[in-house]
Amino acid sequence: MTTPLRAARAAHSRLTSAKRIAVVAKFGYMGDTIVATPFLHRLRLAAPDAHIDLITSKSGAVAVKNCPWIDRALAVEKGRSSRMGENRALLRALRSPTCDVVFLLNRSFRSAAMAVLAGARLRVGFDNEHRKILLSLPVPYLFDRNELDCHLDLLRSLGVDCEPELPSIWVTDGEREAARSVLRRPGTEALMPDAFVLGMQPGSNDPAVRAWGVPRYAEAADTIAADLGARVVLLGGAAERQTADQVERAMKTGCINMVGELSLRESLALIGVCTGWIGNDTGLLHAAVAHRVPSVGIFGPTKVVRWGYNTVKHRSVAVFNGGAAASDIRECLNAIPVARVVSELHGAVRGTIGANSNAVQFVVPQHLGQGGTKEAAHKRA
Repeated sequence: MTTPLRAARAAHSRLTSAKRIAVVAKFGYMGDTIVATPFLHRLRLAAPDAHIDLITSKSGAVAVKNCPWIDRALAVEKGRSSRMGENRALLRALRSPTCDVVFLLNRSFRSAAMAVLAGARLRVGFDNEHRKILLSLPVPYLFDRNELDCHLDLLRSLGVDCEPELPSIWVTDGEREAARSVLRRPGTEALMPDAFVLGMQPGSNDPAVRAWGVPRYAEAADTIAADLGARVVLLGGAAERQTADQVERAMKTGCINMVGELSLRESLALIGVCTGWIGNDTGLLHAAVAHRVPSVGIFGPTKVVRWGYNTVKHRSVAVFNGGAAASDIRECLNAIPVARVVSELHGAVRGTIGANSNAVQFVVPQHLGQGGTKEAAHKRA
């Protein structure tokens, strides 16, 4: 980073001597918080004696339950009806008690303003949203870089050495066994102990620009069931049930449709007992990566660079046509071939044997014109 050396040294000294540090994540989506776990790990290594609070959404707090790198997860729900209420909740969290250092993964102007009002002496965040004046250390945010690596830039600005790592998630043995019991409960076909379990999330919270589509998920599920003898499990929230039901009806082979039937923790644990995962750009995809479950993420062209992975176990597939309009994104999603997704899943599963599956690589798009596809990997030096 290009932070002046004297300022970086002073900030690093304040970080290592801090009694309380707050990390303000985004309040919109659970996946943002899961992607922030490598930052939390590196922060804990840099400040082993500090009390670290993560300020996140309710779903984000659920996702990081049992995280050993923080002392508390404080939930602030995104203000749908009252932005003032969200501001007050964030201010209370930052003042309980007042923190020495605040890292703002949340890029909003309001989050930086609340850190100033809370009296945080060191405020490190991205310099967008006209908030540079509110930050002790403003850090450039690069939209053509992976979000996970951008987070680590905040620590790098203080002189902390940070290599990228995959997200993490923490599920207890009891939660894992309860997840296995879901697959054995009455009404579901009994699974052999060594059965291949393919998890899928065909729905999303904004399907127009994220969802691959019912017929393609059904075809991919049937193909993998035939290839690997896989049992397909559908997961997702209650609002995605209609999409899941359509996939189930379109499939020629049976599936276990659990969409809308499990709590978030139950869904997260169930992902961890899957053998493979195919899903849209959602929090559950990041959970699969955090579990190190071989996965294929399906992305629109505007999201894959910031949120995708390309390792031997975790693949990202997108089609680029050079456009950014919603209609163009929909066309790009529709153009992703089933055969490519199936092939990538096979490759991810094979890649688990005898390979360094934790080497973190990010997606660099290569625009090949209308309908062209290419996924390239870039490993940060």
